[in-house]
Amino acid sequence: MTYLWIALGGAFGANARYLVSAWAARKWVGQFHYGTFFVNVTGSFAYGILSTLLALHFSNNRSLTLVITTGFLGAYTTFSTFSHESLDLIQKGEWPEAIKYVGGSAALGIAGALAGISLMLWIG
Repeated sequence: MTYLWIALGGAFGANARYLVSAWAARKWVGQFHYGTFFVNVTGSFAYGILSTLLALHFSNNRSLTLVITTGFLGAYTTFSTFSHESLDLIQKGEWPEAIKYVGGSAALGIAGALAGISLMLWIG
């Protein structure tokens, strides 16, 4: 049943990401990736609100937490989870881990994308 809840939330989150991203890209035209940027910021904001609300008022409802956080927000943007986990490390005073996590995720994420592109261009 766990996978069903995650899939249900994910289906709505993926569609919301597409619709919101497309709307933002049409609204703010330019070279900057406004659609993805807007989704990442709103997703992080929503994760902060919803994860706190769920923890404070619905901590016994695991299905609701799964459908909203892992499912919907996970499909809407994984950046929201990244932001939440980064903030968790900072709030715990784990600054060296937070710096490694944030810097490493950004640098290695970009490097990974470049490596994947390069590999596929090399393969042809």
